Amino acid sequence: MNKQELIERIKCLKNIFGNKTKYVEKDMVIKLISELDEPEKVKVSEEEAKFLETFNLNYEGDVATALYHVSRTGWGYELTDRDGTELKHLTREARLPKNRKRLIKAILDGYEVNKEKRYLVKLKAVDQYLVSIKDENFLGFLQSRLRSKFTRKELEQVGFGWVFNCEGIEVEEVE
Repeated sequence: MNKQELIERIKCLKNIFGNKTKYVEKDMVIKLISELDEPEKVKVSEEEAKFLETFNLNYEGDVATALYHVSRTGWGYELTDRDGTELKHLTREARLPKNRKRLIKAILDGYEVNKEKRYLVKLKAVDQYLVSIKDENFLGFLQSRLRSKFTRKELEQVGFGWVFNCEGIEVEEVE
């Protein structure tokens, strides 16, 4: 039941208890309020959740700041977190009105994180795994115990989207 439906049902209580009654049965009102729908939490990506976590959304000042940063995106501004760090990888998506609206709802009503599927990528013939070592700026196949987990989006961004359609590559979904 939405807010308007709740108001209508409470107005109907007059018919049950009469216009002159000063008091209404508490249990009846509690039952009606418990049927009121709470706003549904918005689903956000892991990257969006990291952005939102830079703000303390329990503090009014941070809520206003987060709303400001999201709403100005695409009007000549990049999406920036609380510390002023530009998030260029999120800006392109946040410029779309539907995504800005979704992020604003996440700030106001709360959010749940969509856990993206992660994959191990293995060369079948030589038993080597795709490994990313960010400190050394390395991305390649190694025959070692090192194994990196990637999202589909990460693989596509570095030009490895083809691994999903290659017979010589084994792509294994992991937790």
